[in-house]
Amino acid sequence: MDDEIWQYYREDAMDWAAKRDEAFQISRQAHKQGDGLTAKKMSTYGKYCGQKCDIANKSAANAIFIQMNENRPLTEIDLHGLFVREAIERLEDRVIYALNNRMRQLDVIVGQGHHSKGGAKLKPSVMQFAKDNDIKYSIYEHNPGCIRFHFAQFAATPSIRDVQKEHIDLRDYDLAEYDLAEPRAEEPDTPGWWIIAFILFVIGFLKLVYG
Repeated sequence: MDDEIWQYYREDAMDWAAKRDEAFQISRQAHKQGDGLTAKKMSTYGKYCGQKCDIANKSAANAIFIQMNENRPLTEIDLHGLFVREAIERLEDRVIYALNNRMRQLDVIVGQGHHSKGGAKLKPSVMQFAKDNDIKYSIYEHNPGCIRFHFAQFAATPSIRDVQKEHIDLRDYDLAEYDLAEPRAEEPDTPGWWIIAFILFVIGFLKLVYG
């Protein structure tokens, strides 16, 4: 992914991050100098800038993901330009889709982390995600920045299984085991035979007495 594309989409978030950091720095300095009012004011503003930074990053992540994947088949997912948390969220969604559609494999493009401070972060995180969810994977020899997930005999973790429950097909179940008929209206109670016999006895007795 070109650095220009990443910077274009992240520019707004980086601006808010810079304002956030500056506000918190001023707040700390004011606190040390005993200026509680300024410290509180700048701390509040710093939190506001942090929230705006998060919103901008979410918008940037969506835009980057769409641009990097709009021309790719669903058997591939490119996570370039995303922070680790953003990438794992989208990867989990795609894995769920792959399982529900009985895909045999998924190619995950992560790059080699040449532009990451402190070394690659995304690739190890994706590999750990696969291990945590018992997904077999392999790394392309000719392209170390691509990891292939293999879904044969996949054993999902509870977190993934729980999301999969939303996609259950009723055809997988024998509905004959369940009573799906509409409830019948309750029939009115009818008097027992002994009540009818008693009434007839009383009527016969009255006829004999009063003729």
